[in-house]
Amino acid sequence: MKLTSLLLTFVFFLSISCQTERFYLKQEEEKPGRVPTYSAYRHFLLWGLAQSEDLNIKDACKGKAVSYIETKYTILSFLAFALTYTLYVPKLTNVYCELE
Repeated sequence: MKLTSLLLTFVFFLSISCQTERFYLKQEEEKPGRVPTYSAYRHFLLWGLAQSEDLNIKDACKGKAVSYIETKYTILSFLAFALTYTLYVPKLTNVYCELE
């Protein structure tokens, strides 16, 4: 019974761990088939109070206009969050640039 409860708790947290946030700058809606111009994990320490580095989105697009920015918590983020007791959380950041 205890193992079943533990397994169900793990599956529950695993299923709610994925979260996506999109910040639109130019584009009104998402276009299907877009591939991010820049994609990297950003690292947050101490419950998100300290981040590893700032992201310069103008450099990520190499002079093009930024369409939108997407940040995600993935399953990998949840596992790191759970294993370090919330001290370390990686977050996937994707930057989409305007198409020519």
